[in-house]
Amino acid sequence: MRKTFPYVFVLFCGFLQAQNYTFLKLNQSYVELVNPVSINQGEIWDDFDVPIAIPFTFNVNGQNFQELIMSDSFITFEGVLSEIFSPMGNDLVDRGFNGDNSLSPLS
Repeated sequence: MRKTFPYVFVLFCGFLQAQNYTFLKLNQSYVELVNPVSINQGEIWDDFDVPIAIPFTFNVNGQNFQELIMSDSFITFEGVLSEIFSPMGNDLVDRGFNGDNSLSPLS
């Protein structure tokens, strides 16, 4: 029994899947935003929680969302207890934090 358990466990783990998502990579050139809406309104920002409406439905684990929440260094959704996307994993702050003007506009 002791010798077969690790093999059965490894076989079982091979069939586990936490999410059912696919990744699609596109190669497109950068395009400037036209008439962007400012999120920070020119104010210096740090440790923010900003709800942002998105013009499409985003499905996370079977639940549909039309708003995401930018919260400091990660993006999540209302009622989701964990970080969904944390590109930096660091404390993000406006480059003008120690000055008088925002140097990192959010749009």
